[in-house]
Amino acid sequence: MPGALAPEDLESLQEALGVPDLDTLARLHLLVSEGAQVALPDGTTLRLRTLVPATRDDGACRFLEKGRCTIHADAPFGCSHFDAHMDKAESDRRSHALCVELARDAHTDGPYVQLAQLLDGEGRRAAPLDDRRDAANRAASS
Repeated sequence: MPGALAPEDLESLQEALGVPDLDTLARLHLLVSEGAQVALPDGTTLRLRTLVPATRDDGACRFLEKGRCTIHADAPFGCSHFDAHMDKAESDRRSHALCVELARDAHTDGPYVQLAQLLDGEGRRAAPLDDRRDAANRAASS
């Protein structure tokens, strides 16, 4: 299952894939997901939409070919900084760092949030996280 991009992933992925601009990167290779729900100190919650690599019909990442990542050297934050063997405390620490960066980008109306809005407006949305997880598990077990 593809991991979420961090704001700093955008330019390196654009360059690695040889696309002329971030809008093209998003339209050709990304989807916007429901993102992370973050609890705020005042008790309210905020949803930070995330950008994820587009998926194939079987739910696998579009960059996965023959079991190997074709963009491994430029893998997004959610792929390069998480693994199945990580304990919850470390996973939470890394997730928090990503949420801070997403909130910073959203606060400044940065390129990440602008691309999320572009993709959302064009209906290029990832399936809900639970559905993507189920599809990835089915693909892995077949």
